Amino acid sequence: MTAARGALKDERKGDNTMSKIDLPKKVTDGSGNIAKRTGSGQISAEGISYTYEKKHLALNNVTVSANASEFVTLLGPSGSGKSSLLRIIAGLMMPHCGRIVLDGRDITDVPAQKRDMGVVFQNYALFPHLSVADNVAFPLHMRNVSKRDCLRRVEEMLGLVGLEGMNDRRPGQLSGGQQQRVALARALAHRPRVLLLDEPLGALDRRLRQRLGRELRKIQRETGTTTVYVTHDQEEAFYLSDQLVVMSNGRINQSGKPQELYEQPSDLFVAEFLGDTNRLPGTVVTRQGTRLDVTVNGRHIQCDTTLDLASGGSVTCLFRPERTRIGCKVGHGVSSNTVQKCIGGSRVATSDAALGIYWLGEAVIQDRLSLGSFVRLVLDANGVTLHADLENDDLVVEIGQRVNYGCDEGKIVVVKES
Repeated sequence: MTAARGALKDERKGDNTMSKIDLPKKVTDGSGNIAKRTGSGQISAEGISYTYEKKHLALNNVTVSANASEFVTLLGPSGSGKSSLLRIIAGLMMPHCGRIVLDGRDITDVPAQKRDMGVVFQNYALFPHLSVADNVAFPLHMRNVSKRDCLRRVEEMLGLVGLEGMNDRRPGQLSGGQQQRVALARALAHRPRVLLLDEPLGALDRRLRQRLGRELRKIQRETGTTTVYVTHDQEEAFYLSDQLVVMSNGRINQSGKPQELYEQPSDLFVAEFLGDTNRLPGTVVTRQGTRLDVTVNGRHIQCDTTLDLASGGSVTCLFRPERTRIGCKVGHGVSSNTVQKCIGGSRVATSDAALGIYWLGEAVIQDRLSLGSFVRLVLDANGVTLHADLENDDLVVEIGQRVNYGCDEGKIVVVKES
């Protein structure tokens, strides 16, 4: 956005009408009509490796795919390799190993402008001296689309992104959110098989990001365009994605449906990157198939895993704050592990089995943080800090109070010791 405004200062005065645009025509369909899709839009990057300046390994044997009409998000911290992977898919960088396949065809050596993809970057890369309509029309002119069809398609795209009536405005006259919509309309104008988006909402404020993110998802569903999206924002990734790919240090840690990754992270990095998590050390007692019997603080729990964890091995047990339960004796004081009142869940029972909770130990409440719809308790469990997110309605605990803490059965995840 800033770059576009800066470039606007040096622009030459020109006519805003689309008929006066003088654009190169490097790609043509030969018919004068808007090209339609010739494939389903299934894209895959297979065994991709890339090294910057022969020193820094940005991508290490990465394989990822998106099915037709699917919304796949590459999520990871800065430097994880997600943007490099997107640029390789787009044809803006060449991999040192591996290949890019679109609808069964190897396009690794195909130039970017011939890959039938639309690309949107964080800075939008709009032409500051062209009108909104001219920016959207750019890929159509590159393909020799007739003026009549071009005008019709531009109107269709501006209507799709909610910018009707803004045809003659320049990028510098638009808000950040409006510029983002223009960039999206331009990327979709020629009906690409694949849409690639690299942090397109990153420069916007939180509320606008959320609103435009929802609109983007709606547009993607309406057009059915296969989409690969890059972000470091976990919340954004969750509400946008059909499939989520978590990356770090040039590798894929885990991929799958967003909720599956949140509930069953494959390692500590994925668990902590996708949200707050509590962690306790444990030891594997026995294993039968995927079923583990683990001791935590001398107490036995059972959980399922596909990881290669042997009996006697040390593990890390993970559970989310919203799955953490606080228990104290009905009436007064601190209980053992029976006759519990589960605070924050309105559950009272005379046995752990009836509560559906694994009680893991005792802790002292160190702090109480009001976070709107819930309260977060900060617990000290023998030097280990834990969090419990509880509903306000049932909260009758005080700072300094000693309580039992536990987790819902089936919600403890075991990963290799960190």
